[in-house]
Amino acid sequence: MVEQMALALMVFALTAHNFLLTPWPTIDGLWIASVGLPCCLSPRPFRKFAGYFMVGAACLFKQNFIILGPVFLIMLEDWRRLRYWVAVALPPACYVILLGATGALSDARLQLTAHSELFQTGIRAYLLERWSPYAGLIAAYFGLLIVSGTAKTQFFSFPSEVRFCLGVLGVSLVAVAAAACLMTDYASLKFSFALFGMLAGTLLYYIFHQNEKDAVVRIGILVMAVMWSTSISLGWNFPVFGSGMAVALFAIVVRLVLPADVPAKRYWNTSAWIISLAAITLICFGVGRSRHIYKERPASELRCSLDGILPGGRLIWTNPVTFEYMKELHEAIEQAGGQEYAVIPDAAIHWVKSLQRNPLPIDWPHDMELSNPALLDRVIQALESRRGRIVILVAKVTGFSLGDKPKPLSEAYPPYPTYNKVAPYVASHFHKIGEMQYWEIYK
Repeated sequence: MVEQMALALMVFALTAHNFLLTPWPTIDGLWIASVGLPCCLSPRPFRKFAGYFMVGAACLFKQNFIILGPVFLIMLEDWRRLRYWVAVALPPACYVILLGATGALSDARLQLTAHSELFQTGIRAYLLERWSPYAGLIAAYFGLLIVSGTAKTQFFSFPSEVRFCLGVLGVSLVAVAAAACLMTDYASLKFSFALFGMLAGTLLYYIFHQNEKDAVVRIGILVMAVMWSTSISLGWNFPVFGSGMAVALFAIVVRLVLPADVPAKRYWNTSAWIISLAAITLICFGVGRSRHIYKERPASELRCSLDGILPGGRLIWTNPVTFEYMKELHEAIEQAGGQEYAVIPDAAIHWVKSLQRNPLPIDWPHDMELSNPALLDRVIQALESRRGRIVILVAKVTGFSLGDKPKPLSEAYPPYPTYNKVAPYVASHFHKIGEMQYWEIYK
């Protein structure tokens, strides 16, 4: 039991990495699919149906997860049963019916077709932009050949004891490397591609060199499907949310192929080994989470409470620059004297517990979210329809840069134009009535 708990904690830490604490469709979809998987494995038909229903519902959070239903059905060998296909299809079908009944079908179509970067984020990112997936594939494939003794050449032939130690050392190095990456800003994201490649190499090894391969191949394909589907994103285009599962599966595979003729207890204690790796991972996780907070200063520098400044911000502490940014926003809203106001382009957090409803059709009028001209036009029309009755608060700096050195909107991050649409439109079509250090006020 202790061994399983240690492994679970390690998987959690590697999966969470340094990702920000926020509601996120990828996290929500991953969660409901993870809850549904144990039910899919149940022998009881009702529980299995509920499991596939949850897996099918994952695509309601993020449309990428629509591939998980068919993959789960095929890999778990339930694809011959119509009722489980119905379970997978039922959530999106009900959603489409609801959209049609409420007249929102055209709106949904507009939103869901606004982005078309599947090749860029789902294929090019893996095959053309980096070498780490290939390095992981080669390392895992040939590493398993050596450890298992399948490759018997003058270069790869080693005694059983040596292969046993190489296997344990290889898994330890992968786990420690993944843990060490947690102490940096972005290394975990980059390393996740290598882990994806290692899974691919593991599957190739099992397909070509193992007779008892069904379980490992099926689980490996499930993990790779989850990793790939979570990575299809312009903002977080990395399979890092599957890093924990990848490391755990690789460790299990290596244990399965370790030489059986070696008295393992002479070389290691399995529980102590896993607990040690988990302890290293959790220490690195704690250091990384406190020193490399997403778009923030280290925890030791977060000395300013947003209590009274941000609705619902009583327990949120931030750096002095972000505090002044939010404080000025609060003061500008107070100066509006109860008039309807809009906030662009960042500070979407304001609307979580705001007393006023956001007059715009989107909380974060960011260029990547308004890639379709029709979506941008809706925001513009919402502003124009309230001309003379609305106060528009426009940030002068990017929200992303507040944890470092504030950057003007014009210096936003290439290659994606981020702030070139709504904010410039307001500046050129509305009248400026006030200005602060971080905000401009228009009417």
